[in-house]
Amino acid sequence: MRLEADLRQFEKRIKRLVRAVKDLTPVARDFGGHVVRRIKDSFQRQGEASAPGEVPATHRGGRGLAGSVTFNVLPNGEGVEIGTPLTHGEVLHRGTQEALGGPIRPKNAKALTIPISPRARGKRARDFAGIFRVPAGPGSEPEDVGILAIAGSGDSVVPLFALRTAVTIEPRPWLGITDSDEEYLGEALERQFDREAFGRG
Repeated sequence: MRLEADLRQFEKRIKRLVRAVKDLTPVARDFGGHVVRRIKDSFQRQGEASAPGEVPATHRGGRGLAGSVTFNVLPNGEGVEIGTPLTHGEVLHRGTQEALGGPIRPKNAKALTIPISPRARGKRARDFAGIFRVPAGPGSEPEDVGILAIAGSGDSVVPLFALRTAVTIEPRPWLGITDSDEEYLGEALERQFDREAFGRG
């Protein structure tokens, strides 16, 4: 999933600066790096733990998504592509309905295992010894099959994964250009103009 930002298509101040700057490549590289850093910071700030049995609410998609966000400067520095090659980046951004045409369903199993405990994040059910299934109770949603858990202290049970036959993820847009990004672009263009015109910076 990629966003293409054309440096010539922003507001009037930026358009004037683009006409004044001979070489846009350093500006595009500076701007692309700024947007990628801002996106990665937003992943780190967002993402609360979900209630047991719910789809994880994390906006970060794991460290894999944050680490995969990169940029590419277009020829002559006239634009920059920003995005990720990871499919779940698009799923987070657009939601399963728009990105996949429907909910996520298991391919080779009866149910999806959704981590619902910090202990389960980044792991699989088979990574836990003594894991067992607790069936869904009366009144559960049709997609709820139950949970996978391990024994805790005494008679307690520690839920690790929710079992679901389908998962729908609502859109959590994360890829876009903000007003602060446009402000940064204007400042980057001014810095480049000063370097070209006056040898400053």
